Amino acid sequence: VYIPLGGNRKGRLRRDLNVMIVWALTGLWHGAGWHFVLWGAGFGVLLILEKRFLIDPGRLEMVEKAEEKLRSMGLRQLRVRLHGDLARIEVMPDKIPFLAEKREEIAGYLRSLGFRYVTLDLDGFSSGSMNRPLG
Repeated sequence: VYIPLGGNRKGRLRRDLNVMIVWALTGLWHGAGWHFVLWGAGFGVLLILEKRFLIDPGRLEMVEKAEEKLRSMGLRQLRVRLHGDLARIEVMPDKIPFLAEKREEIAGYLRSLGFRYVTLDLDGFSSGSMNRPLG
């Protein structure tokens, strides 16, 4: 529902409205009562507050620029994860040798963005990898 509504592509106010609609519908999905809709809307408000006050847009921009740089080098499936002042790069395992060859260029650019450390995840890119259990 979020993406067909426009997601976050139509400005902050529209994004906030889309979040509220999705979470109100999520509440309705949980049960056919107003208290469920209000429960969902409450979570929508919490998410909006988090995006407004807890997430630093400058740090997100660092990640976006890092990913743009890697894409400009021909990489397609990738992710740059932010861990404090560390950038962890995930690419498909067959692209790891390419990153090793270009490590000075990549690390230099990411440091110029403000990252202190740059690492390469040797497990490679995996959608949902942050959901894996530890241990």
